[in-house]
Amino acid sequence: MGLIIAAKFELEFSFETEEIIMTSEYLEEGQVVEGEYEIEILEINEDSYVFNFIDLNTGEEYIVDSTQIEASALPVIVYFIGSQVASSTYW
Repeated sequence: MGLIIAAKFELEFSFETEEIIMTSEYLEEGQVVEGEYEIEILEINEDSYVFNFIDLNTGEEYIVDSTQIEASALPVIVYFIGSQVASSTYW
């Protein structure tokens, strides 16, 4: 994975279904990478969070656990976005 120099994302939350959909776009090594994910909140508290990101284009699932962050094939952008989702959804 190369250096990510710009990123943007948008979250949509349905109060009726409690579904969170995230669209992302980031620039990596001169290429625009786009993604669309459903986010399932598995656990969240003031110190940590666990989310399941489901890639709506490929069906792949990524568990993002803030207590288990380590080097992996999971895009760094997913961890960043996970932290942003946690800060915007934890009351």
